[in-house]
Amino acid sequence: MKCFYLTFLSILSLSLFSYNDESLSLIKDSSKSAVKDTIYFGYDPDWKPFQFIDDFGNHRGIIEKVLKKVEQRSNFEFVAFKGLNWSESIAALKSGKVKLIPIINATDKRKKWMYFSKFGSKFPAVIVSRKEDEFIESIEELKGKNIALSHDYAITEEIETRYPEINIIYTNTFQESLLLLNAKKVEATIEALPVAGYYLSINGYKTLRINGDIPDITIDLKTASLIEDSLLIQKIDSIFETIPNHEYSALFNEWIDVKYEHGVNQQKVFRIAIISIIIVVLILLTGIYKNRALMREIFRRKIIENYLKTQNQEVNLENELINAKKTEILDSISYAKRIQNAILPRIQEVQKKFKKSFILYKPKDIVAGDFYWYNHKFNTNFKCLAAADCTGHGVPGAMISVICNSALNRAVNEFDLIEPGEILTKTRELVVREFEKSVEKVNDGMDIALCTLNGKTLKYAGANNPLWIIRSGGNEIEEIKAHKQSISLVDNPVPFPTHKIKVDKGDTFYIFTDGYVDQFGGPKGKKFMAPRFKNLLLNIQDKNMWEQMKILNNAFESWRGNEDQLDDVCVIGVRV
Repeated sequence: MKCFYLTFLSILSLSLFSYNDESLSLIKDSSKSAVKDTIYFGYDPDWKPFQFIDDFGNHRGIIEKVLKKVEQRSNFEFVAFKGLNWSESIAALKSGKVKLIPIINATDKRKKWMYFSKFGSKFPAVIVSRKEDEFIESIEELKGKNIALSHDYAITEEIETRYPEINIIYTNTFQESLLLLNAKKVEATIEALPVAGYYLSINGYKTLRINGDIPDITIDLKTASLIEDSLLIQKIDSIFETIPNHEYSALFNEWIDVKYEHGVNQQKVFRIAIISIIIVVLILLTGIYKNRALMREIFRRKIIENYLKTQNQEVNLENELINAKKTEILDSISYAKRIQNAILPRIQEVQKKFKKSFILYKPKDIVAGDFYWYNHKFNTNFKCLAAADCTGHGVPGAMISVICNSALNRAVNEFDLIEPGEILTKTRELVVREFEKSVEKVNDGMDIALCTLNGKTLKYAGANNPLWIIRSGGNEIEEIKAHKQSISLVDNPVPFPTHKIKVDKGDTFYIFTDGYVDQFGGPKGKKFMAPRFKNLLLNIQDKNMWEQMKILNNAFESWRGNEDQLDDVCVIGVRV
């Protein structure tokens, strides 16, 4: 037998946190916010070292430490929902009792209703057996035998699907599975490598061993929420990126030291040994005749090595300067994101007024030129909603979006306008007035579709962005074309007209920016285009608005494939 000792840092180098070095620096004083956003989460009460509930009922483990670091960098307060086991935690996420499961295996089955973080870790699944039994070379050897697996674990689902010939004895926790294995009531159990190694080490199971990994099963651990809470995961992802890798390493090194064994093919070892001996002899014979030439080559390489060391020192100094500048830039961009998030209305607030609605919002970069806008007047029936696309994307687009958002709010709140056409006309006037302060001529601005809904009366005005309506039971899209001028400095500007449309219960209308239809992808790398978008909307009219958003998002990502996202995306749907 051959033993391999792996610290968690070696696993880290292969799989942990698959982000590049362009991580973001979030504003350090965000934790000073007066109001904390409490996030209840589910957990596995006995899945050390990642998480467990201690004797005092407190959530502990690696994940507890990671969540604390996220709290320090945000206004989130994470609270474990008391009294749950793993199965109840998954059910609580489905029912909305909890908003988050901070660590869970991202399987295809779960992706149908959960939204997973980009940030995560991958680990091999390993077989644990008794040392007194024969070494288990492959999971195929477990067919027809009894193994212990935990309820509702992703590994259990994989084994049930891929290896139906294996007899599964179900337990509540991995600790129970080990007890059954140690008592010789089952032949093996299976778990993620860090978890298996931790329990064997801490609990002193000297009679058990880790045989090695299962090549076709990988544990892909990520943070998850319901799909409708995807913005929460996106925010947490951005915070995860700000935590330096050395802090993660310190957390994991406190907990994990893993030992597992591989079986040895003795015949192969013998062949390798014979070949190695022959090679060594040939090298020695050749070296006798080439020793002097070798010494000259060593001397030459030493000279080159010294030169390269000098060059590397200069390069390292340049890299340090570049990294410092990069950090300053990312700090500024992160602050811009914080400002932009502050001007966006909470989707839950929008859905209080537009009860059957969705907002699909996918920025291309950290900050975006697209934004959604909402306003209403207290004690009135006035409520309006808009999808806006400012010039550019990223930081330039975000700066323009702040100006345009402010102008929209002033048009309604300060000038008391409620007609969509009048709101856009006044907004253009305010935006142009702001840009006229510049020494240089500024032609940037915004395309937008803006609607108000009062009972069965829908009013619309648009600057280059149309309104689409699908009547209840209908099979075609009624398009209200936009006015062909933008919210910017234009020649011969004219007031934006207001379109008044009668709608009935069950009718659905959509407003959107051009990022969805302009996305490249598909089998030929072409744009999605408006006709395909129309057919997609017509085919999902039997779905509720939440299901529509999910389908639209999946269709976009499927079409995009490996292509980069071309532009910001904002799609809003409302059912009357």
